[in-house]
Amino acid sequence: MPARVSKNKDGTYKVSTPNGTHAKRTTKKKAMAQKRLLNAIDHGLTPTGGKGLMSA
Repeated sequence: MPARVSKNKDGTYKVSTPNGTHAKRTTKKKAMAQKRLLNAIDHGLTPTGGKGLMSA
């Protein structure tokens, strides 16, 4: 179930999957980040809220 990003008439972006809409009026940068997160969750990632491996 891939996440899709579409542009709204007012220049904002919407993030949706077949399960529903996850964001309605967001920036392109935030929409792309959310799309990557939703696709990663779909492929088995479990978000923990912790820091990433690359942070010092």
